[in-house]
Amino acid sequence: MSHTLALHPVKKRDAIFLWVLFGWLAFALLPSWSLDYGLLESTSDEILAAYGWSQLNISWLWYLLPSLLLIRPWQEARREQRSRHYLDAGWAFLCMAFIVVSATVEGRGLGYATIVLFVALGAIMTLALTRLEWLGGDRFVIGSLVAIVALIGVFIVWPSIAIFIPMFTNDAGEFAPLAFMAVLSQAHIVQVIINSIGLSIAVGVGCTFFGLVLAIYTTRIAKRSAIIGRIFSILPIVTPPFVVGLGVTLMMGRSGYVTELMVDWFRLNQHQLAVRIYRHLAGAGAGVHPDGVYDPRRRD
Repeated sequence: MSHTLALHPVKKRDAIFLWVLFGWLAFALLPSWSLDYGLLESTSDEILAAYGWSQLNISWLWYLLPSLLLIRPWQEARREQRSRHYLDAGWAFLCMAFIVVSATVEGRGLGYATIVLFVALGAIMTLALTRLEWLGGDRFVIGSLVAIVALIGVFIVWPSIAIFIPMFTNDAGEFAPLAFMAVLSQAHIVQVIINSIGLSIAVGVGCTFFGLVLAIYTTRIAKRSAIIGRIFSILPIVTPPFVVGLGVTLMMGRSGYVTELMVDWFRLNQHQLAVRIYRHLAGAGAGVHPDGVYDPRRRD
């Protein structure tokens, strides 16, 4: 009697279970609400009150709603179950929105546990979009895209919205839809808005025009001088590191706010701190390429 051996793929446990468990672990170990004086300077009673499980509040729903995703088979869902993957991604996004809206209504800040919960929900969205084969199903690319969108939302979109919120409130902090009319009636405010809009339009139109001219010149006209267009095309790649370098200088320079914070906390000398940081960076650079580090004693 002949037997046919068939290799069946091993069914994997769905990683969504682990990410939901990761969120509950953060709920148990970390504060769900923000602390006014930080984790190190708050009293034990304040820290205990910041934990979501210390009392019945809205933060329980933040973790119960993602737990509804556990109503699923233990094994990883197949790629053909597209409705399931769309549900996972959409539900994770709705949970994020609910956390932000409910915390805003409560008037309280988000704690460390919610940061972990946002990471877990972002990972669930990444898994769902990967199984839907978005962007070729590359998990790293999708995860990076989700992280970039989240960072843009936190550090650009949300602060921009927060700037305009006071325009729709009165002196008592109550919602007043027509309160912005009093702001717009001030001539200097209107002039600032007009200048900002005019500057943004001029920059956008100018960059688009000169970019189009350079692109047409490089691809259609230039022959021997095409190298000039290629040099200018490198600028978008080279410029961001300079911007990052400027940001690091503003943070870690001799007058940077991180340096001043270190001086206040540890009583470090600003000049000594700058020299130490330079020595560490110079040593790291010398380890990569000894000739790539500037030495003021060397005269070439």
